Parts: sequence; C-alpha cells; structure tokens
Amino acid sequence: MAASSSNDGSETSDDNPIRDQMEDVLLDAKLDWNCAFSFYRAHSDAPNPLLNIDHVGTVGLPVAARDVQALRDQELAESDTNSAERGPVWQVDVKKVKAAASKWHKFVEKAAQDVLDSLSLETKNKKPRVELKRLLVFEEGSDLIPNNDSEETGRAFATMLIFLPSQHTGGAIHLSKHGLSFKFDPSANCLEQTSVLAWRPGTTLTQRGNSRFSCAKIKGKPLTSGHRLALSYTISSATKPARASAADTTALTQLTNVLDAWNKARAAALDTPRKLVCLLAGSYAAPLALSTLRGADAHRAAALAGLAPAHGFAVGLATLCASASGGRDRYGEDLDFTYRLRDLVDALSGALLAPGVGFDVYTESVPDELDEEMERRGCDSEDVDDDDEECIMVERSYTQTVLVVWPYAHHFDVVYGGKGGVKRACNAFSRASESSPDGRTLVDALLAQEDDETKMKARACCDAALRWKDAKLWCRAVETYAKQLGLGVVPHEATFAAAQEFGFSEIKLGLERMLRAEGRPGAQAQFLDAVEEWSRILSSAQKRDVGRGVQPWVKAQRRNIHDAESPSGPTRNKGVKRASDNPAHASAKKMKVSR
Repeated sequence: MAASSSNDGSETSDDNPIRDQMEDVLLDAKLDWNCAFSFYRAHSDAPNPLLNIDHVGTVGLPVAARDVQALRDQELAESDTNSAERGPVWQVDVKKVKAAASKWHKFVEKAAQDVLDSLSLETKNKKPRVELKRLLVFEEGSDLIPNNDSEETGRAFATMLIFLPSQHTGGAIHLSKHGLSFKFDPSANCLEQTSVLAWRPGTTLTQRGNSRFSCAKIKGKPLTSGHRLALSYTISSATKPARASAADTTALTQLTNVLDAWNKARAAALDTPRKLVCLLAGSYAAPLALSTLRGADAHRAAALAGLAPAHGFAVGLATLCASASGGRDRYGEDLDFTYRLRDLVDALSGALLAPGVGFDVYTESVPDELDEEMERRGCDSEDVDDDDEECIMVERSYTQTVLVVWPYAHHFDVVYGGKGGVKRACNAFSRASESSPDGRTLVDALLAQEDDETKMKARACCDAALRWKDAKLWCRAVETYAKQLGLGVVPHEATFAAAQEFGFSEIKLGLERMLRAEGRPGAQAQFLDAVEEWSRILSSAQKRDVGRGVQPWVKAQRRNIHDAESPSGPTRNKGVKRASDNPAHASAKKMKVSR
C-alpha cells in the first residue's frame, strides 16, 4: 500500500528506533498514565456571573479599570494598610461577593466536574462540594498566587481559579510536579474568554521503590500591564476527606528515555524523524486542545505535553485526514492510502499553529502499520463504482485525531514548512515576544531559510530587532540579506528609526555591508544623501547621543565608492538627481525626530 510523500524531506528507512520506542511506550496497556495534576480550559461562551460587591456594586465584564480602582479604594478604606503595604495581588472577603446569575452557578458546577473528570478524581456518586473562598485581584507586577485552601483542608480534591475577562498582558502560571511542567497563560484572548485553572494538592509520589511527599510547585510570571480578577474555589467531598494517591512514574520514566534517545540520536547526526504523529484512541471534534481529550488519551497527551518542553520538544494536536482508493475484486481489495494533517494546534492552549502539515507515513506514524489501523477503525464515507463487475472501484475517507511531537530544532519545518509558510512565519514573528517559542527560535530559522521571500523575512527580522531593542539582531539581519537585496533590505525610514533607537555607531557596520552589496552607484549615492540629511535635522542633543560620527562616515563611504569605480569615472552618475529631489532625501526629511 502506498502513502503520500512527505513535505518535510525525511528519508524513508526501515530502521526507525525512535518511532519504535515511542510506539512501544504509548501503546503499552500495562503502564499507568494517570498522573495528571493540573487542568486548564478557556471558555468563550461562559456566562456573566453578575458579580456584586458590597459598597462597590455590580462589576461588569470585561472587568474595567474603574471597577478595580473602586475595589482598591474600598479595601483600603476598610483596612489599616496603605497601597504600598498591600502589594499588587490582594483579595476581597468572600462574604462581600455575590454572583447573581443562575447560569453562572451551573457553569461553576460543570467546570468542577470537568476538573474531576480530567484529574480522574471520584466523589463516590455524589456531587462535589464547590465553595467560593476568595475573589483575587491581580494588578501590574503581581507574580504569586496566595496560599490556597486545597493545601489547608484535608477534604479538598482540588483548587479551581476562574479568571474573568479583563485586559492584561503577562501573568503566565507555571505548575510542575514529578517531572511534568505546564505553562498556562490566561492573557491569551483575555478580553473574550473566561479561563479555568485547577490543580490538586500534594500527593505521595512513588519512584524507584521509595515513597516521598511531593507537592505541585506553582509559580507565576509578573503581570506586565492591566489587571485580572479570579474567583478561587475549592472542590471537596461532602463526606470523607480526599486521600492523596500514589503516583506510579514508570510511564513518565520510559517516555523521558524516548525523548532523551531522540535528542542523542540527533546530536550524533543519525537519521531521526522530524516529528512523530501518534494516533489517539478516540476521535475528537474541533476545536482541539488537551482539555478536550478524555480517558487514556487525555492522560497520555498530558504526560507527553508536560515532559516535552524540558527536553526541547513541542507537542500539538491535529486532525489526520486519509483517503483510500483502489479496486475490489473476488480476491479482495487493493487500496492506496494518502494522508495529510489538518489544523495543527498547540496541545495546551489550542492555538492554531498551521492549517496543514506535511506527513511522511513511512517514518513518522505511530503505530507503524497505520493503513491497517485506519481500516480497522472504519471509514467516514465510502463511494463505490460497480459499473465494472470484474473490478469494483472504491474510494473511502477517514478522519482521526493525532498527537504530534517534534524537536524545537524542527519547529520551523513542521509549522511553517508548507505552502505560504514563510508569510505565516513573518506574521507570527510580528506578534512574538523575545522569550516566546516563536521568538528567538523563529528568528534563527528565518535567517537560515533560503527561498524567494527574502524581503519579507528581512523586514520581519529588522522590525523584531526594533521591538526587542536588539542592535546585534538588526545588524545580523541586514548582513544576512544584504547580498541579495543590497540597500533594499529595509526602507530608509526603518534605517533611520534603527539609528535613533540604537545609535548610529551601533548599526553603521550593517549599513556598510548593504552599501558594498548594492550594485547601483546611483542608489548608493542617494542613500548617503539621505543619511546626511537625516543627521542635519537631529537636535544638538540627538547628534551627541545617536548621530555622532555620521558626517565623517558619509564622507568615508563616498570616498570608498569612488575608489571602487573606474579611476576616470565620476563619484556619482550624471543621471543621479540632486539630493533634495530624490525619494531617499524626502524620507529623511519626513522622519519624525523626537526632541
């Protein structure tokens, strides 16, 4: 049976130990994968709780700055502390908080049940007790979650925070426990979504025959702007206290060994798959995310997603689309399968990474015999042409959900390797922060790519350098693309913006590289005229700070260009317009200079 060729450039090989090891671990029915300790889900359709705070009134959604100010003023008026003593994260007495919407209470009950299901916690056929403990207010600079009741009471199954819609940036929360690490970022789509974050208290961890007590570690990144409100609940049993259970980490150890072996094979320059596409037991409807999976699928995916980042891997979910066509006769069927991956998303957040991804079924599929497994599960639709009784033609289509894992080193190839990938990469780059996976990793990949989208990539990298205030990156991008683009790497306005941000002395080597690569003497002369004009309109202070040495540099470059030309030729072509008439000069005059 045939399969589609890969877009990733992987080489087909019968010897694929990494794929075989991953298959052995993920499909081992004897392993206990129930090690989940945290839960996260974002809701775009959550009801408004209609919060009413004593002496403040109703708090609308998204939570506005004026409401936070009113809460702050009221809390300060009723306490002996001042604003500086209170700090950036504080709480409102739950006795003052009322949620008037009946739909909200149903939403909270459903969210609590989702938490219990995801963490495989049981309440012996009785509804869990869900109690509101605090209203937490996070302001700019807040980076810690206060002590929670799940660690204080023996009855608690879990602590659940529900973040209400509000405008803010930063504040990602990291949870880690027995080798697993998860990062949750409620700031994503924070104006539109209500996010539920939950974790269970410390458990007895059994590892290598020894028992020890291990609590989940919770760390928060600072809120860099804005504010957010969170309702803190405990989920507990109405009857008996929840007992900590022993966590068998055998599955985690074996999975860690596979990831380590993959890294070692790559380091030794051995043939390894660019990614692995692992078939899940169930098929799930979009939108996909870790929180939408159930049962064993949820446990395996959570384990892999939790371990992967620490070992240099990314994990996603996608829909595997397959089609099979061929003939059927009295001897059986002879079908050819083709595969493609649709809508690859980040496993944790559900954010779309790529609308389509290439897939080499021979080297990247788990299980190895994917055709047979698809046939065993059955098709979604079938079209039969029986006009020819000797050979009936059959076409079938299949869809399944898959878990995709790949090394960060192949992130660009996996996510942006298809048609239109460079444009999507540049768009993602324009939104990426320096510390994000699509930040430094993506800039290295863009600078290493060789294709026809040079100008788009050059400008994306230079724009990022300005956002990140990184002069070395700006010069690196200019030097990388100068050979192909000359002075067309970035518009003149962007060059002057970089000079004002970094100082002319920090970028002049990059400018010299562009000048040397530029094959048009007229363009070189116009650019130097524009730089000279830009330096003239700087204030005295700016000339000292960012424009020092411009005039001598311009003279030196004109001399270099003249020396590089024919001894009898003029420094500038006769066809070159006067500086005051050319576009580059106009750009310099239009460039806004802060005084």
